[in-house]
Amino acid sequence: MKKTVGVLACLAIAIASGWLLLSGSELLDAELPFAFPAGNIAAAVMLVAAAAIPVLLSIAGSRLRAVARATLILAIAWLPVSMAIAGGMQLSFSGWQSWAWMVYTFAILLLVPIVLVWALVAALLVRRKRGPRAV
Repeated sequence: MKKTVGVLACLAIAIASGWLLLSGSELLDAELPFAFPAGNIAAAVMLVAAAAIPVLLSIAGSRLRAVARATLILAIAWLPVSMAIAGGMQLSFSGWQSWAWMVYTFAILLLVPIVLVWALVAALLVRRKRGPRAV
């Protein structure tokens, strides 16, 4: 039950953050303390919430869990790494910095859904192997 609640909470957070980003909400223009752009936080929260789901779904000690944890660490590090590459909170890039940021971001954006699908398939296979639950 706890796992289900955690997965649903992460899914809701990822969807809400993603909706803010895709809709171009005015909330993204809000400046947080220290002039931190809210859109950067929304993007980071979406990545972390989506990357947390496979960790919750995977079996402890499995290869999937190890890959899911590594993906979660990459997602958590996305904003600090992006800020380090950009040299500030605004995430504006030029030259090699833009390429480095795009490669890192694209890798995470590719890895998160792949690991998520892997975790969902693995969870379904485990559930199928166990058989239907008695109601």
